[in-house]
Amino acid sequence: MKLELVHCKRLSPELFEKHPVWAEYYEPDDEHRMVEDGFDRAEVQRELKRVKYSDDYLIPFINYDKPSPYEFTIYKASATVNDSKVLFATLFVMENTVNSVTIFVGNEQFVLNLTDSDFSEEKELCAALEVKSIFSLTVRSDKGIEFNERFESGA
Repeated sequence: MKLELVHCKRLSPELFEKHPVWAEYYEPDDEHRMVEDGFDRAEVQRELKRVKYSDDYLIPFINYDKPSPYEFTIYKASATVNDSKVLFATLFVMENTVNSVTIFVGNEQFVLNLTDSDFSEEKELCAALEVKSIFSLTVRSDKGIEFNERFESGA
């Protein structure tokens, strides 16, 4: 697989069709992680120079049958709202702990913080879906991490 670092503004369902797991470039050690994951060191160095070592870029994580060694990883997922509407989603994982889910509705993204009882953008997501409540909400990972959680309410 050819390495291409992708700007985080390009985060979209289409990006996850290309590859189901992405990591955020965060620190110089990530260069070694990319090489350990199977990318050529010269190619990694070229790409990092191209993006000026910016942490605004995503790295494809290709060996997703094992836990991600990156500080921040994003996994392809799905979210079922009201036990009926299935939507594309991603899971944001910090140090192998799921932190939030981003649910995509058209061109909009809604982030729900799963570590806090206040689902930050719940009202905005309800408005976008034209529903009174997103519950029951089920979030499932697609690949790379085991996650299948059902939420009955944000409280």
